[in-house]
Amino acid sequence: MEGHQWKVPEERPWFRKGIWPERVPKSLGYSEEPLFSLLERSAERTPDKPSLIFFGKKITFRELNEATNRFANALLAMGLKKGDRVCLLLPNCPQFVIAYFGALKAGGVVVALNPLQTEREIEYEIKDSGAETAVTLNMRLTLPKILSVREKTGLKRIIVSSLKEYLPFPLSLFFNLAMRKELVKMPKEGGGIFHFRRLLREYPPIKPGVEVKGEDLALIQYTGGTTGLPKGCMLTHFNLLANARQVGAYSVQFFPEDRFEPLPKHYQEFLPAEQVERYITGKEMGPVLGVLPLFHVYGMTVIMNTSIAGGMPIILFPRADLERILKAIRRYKPETFPSITTLAVALMEHPKAKECDFTSIRVTGFGAMSTPPHLKEKWSKLTGGFSIEGYGLSEASPVTHMMPAHLKDLSSFGIPLPDTDAKVVDLETGEDLPPGKEGELCVRGPQVMKGYWNRPEETAEALKDGWLHTGDVVKMGENGLFYFVEREKDLIKYKGYLISPAEIENVIYEHPAVALCAVVGKPDEVAGEIPKAFVVLKEEYKGKVTEKEIIDFCSQRLALYKKVREVEFREDLPKSLVGKVLRRVLREEEKAAAEGRKK
Repeated sequence: MEGHQWKVPEERPWFRKGIWPERVPKSLGYSEEPLFSLLERSAERTPDKPSLIFFGKKITFRELNEATNRFANALLAMGLKKGDRVCLLLPNCPQFVIAYFGALKAGGVVVALNPLQTEREIEYEIKDSGAETAVTLNMRLTLPKILSVREKTGLKRIIVSSLKEYLPFPLSLFFNLAMRKELVKMPKEGGGIFHFRRLLREYPPIKPGVEVKGEDLALIQYTGGTTGLPKGCMLTHFNLLANARQVGAYSVQFFPEDRFEPLPKHYQEFLPAEQVERYITGKEMGPVLGVLPLFHVYGMTVIMNTSIAGGMPIILFPRADLERILKAIRRYKPETFPSITTLAVALMEHPKAKECDFTSIRVTGFGAMSTPPHLKEKWSKLTGGFSIEGYGLSEASPVTHMMPAHLKDLSSFGIPLPDTDAKVVDLETGEDLPPGKEGELCVRGPQVMKGYWNRPEETAEALKDGWLHTGDVVKMGENGLFYFVEREKDLIKYKGYLISPAEIENVIYEHPAVALCAVVGKPDEVAGEIPKAFVVLKEEYKGKVTEKEIIDFCSQRLALYKKVREVEFREDLPKSLVGKVLRRVLREEEKAAAEGRKK
């Protein structure tokens, strides 16, 4: 499936001279290969280069490729058939990467579960996907949940590992003692229980003989479920490989030109499939910080798939341990940091941040939530590199937009990636809107999902005439840059006005005392909803800042109807495992409180 089939009309404003990055081809060719071909070729090109770094232990591309072959052969010996679902309940660790690519090589479909989910949520996603195989760790957070839902679901096989298996000496020696409160006893093999380590030891490292094509399903990625029960996005090998290539091709602009072959002029419009890797694989690329979870599609694509495609080592962190991250920055000098606002703020505020040299980080990609411009600017000053906002969603593998390196608009999330078309439509009529008007973002491209798993009606609602309707309210500038307004459901409805919580949050973040904040609509009988702010203060300001001070600060900087009506100070805010502040939880709290007052 060649890139010209996805070619975006030349008249799109982001293709204008001075907007589109000169070193990035506008369109790419895509082969019908399986996603794991990216790993296989990196293992051929740089077999002895580290692919994963885990607490100091290094796993080369050759070792990783062989381990995935062993795991695939083990799954096939267990009876896994092409198209069978394999769920992973794992944090960031080598086992995740091995099980992910191993399942794909066996013809399986990965279902990545969130270890912080409740037993009930895990049961739902296993049942809904029809998974019969699960891979997990002997952690208190994961194994008891899988064992508990086993009888209620179709699970036949549970493969269990320990983080200890990939720790270097002497960490491996003291692991069980240091982590005893977080571990459960490793169950004995038998009765559908298998040990990960034994499987890798006993099965051969030869490539399994399963034919896997680009059109085959690779991943069922469940959405957050903010609009009802979670829906499984069906992403094919082609979708995921295309997005890894798109992100890789777009990212060359953030690194020195001498690391890449010069892109000939005749390839700037269209880079054929057989030339893509040659021109987007850089020399001597530094490590990638793998803090964001790989089970989230953002981390999966931007950290795992793109890094493996480009031959870049990934420094894996099973949790966001700030001190360990700072040590890794000092020791390994990573160049790429896929991040989110809360993580960057936490690192900047850490007492040991002053001891750390952040200048190896050439590019920080902010995703998952809108990042206030002044925080991006502060992070850029600290690193001396690019702080790039991007946009994506599970239904698009997930990345659709990124900010060009040469443009300095910190309030924009950028322009569409190669072969990605985008438009803004009226929320009521669905008609196309001109630049400057706010409406729903629609996208199309090779990374857009096949549909929702077993949800034909929801699929038809989301995919209309080849366009994915995102549910996000944005606007496009005359120059083709896109600006996030809000999720439609997050907008605060105040006396007929639609107010963006993100706009108010950006103002609150300008206050020197504020570490973290979120704004939601509080139900109000007269106004419909009023803006209420939840604020976490920096340690040195706690007890010294009042509600009135925050309200007055906002009133001086916002239109009267956008004024914050209430402020509640908290020690922390509810966050997803990715670190994204969950406005939904705060909204539900306010709604429940309002209903309680009525009673």
